[in-house]
Amino acid sequence: MANDDGSEGFDANCIGQAKIVYEDTVGDMDYLFIEEMQRTTCCSMLLRGPNDFALEEIDRSIHDALCVMKRTLESGYVVPGGGCVEIALNVAIGNFAKSLNTKA
Repeated sequence: MANDDGSEGFDANCIGQAKIVYEDTVGDMDYLFIEEMQRTTCCSMLLRGPNDFALEEIDRSIHDALCVMKRTLESGYVVPGGGCVEIALNVAIGNFAKSLNTKA
């Protein structure tokens, strides 16, 4: 967290604890497993990327998605947008095409 003077720090109470942390290969991918956590009602996300720029982009994207989820849960409403009309038209045209007997 950022302090008022511009420095950064963290609150140790915000960091969880786990009894078991290990890395294992599943298929062709390496995964980090975190088990027997102190608090079971929280979630951690570990981000990996090829460079700092990619990690910053991933972080911003996840932040945006979490903000959207927060607002959706707070308000209880979802306003369709971002291509919903095109998707609805695609479904309607697809259903209409299935009702036709010829390819014409």
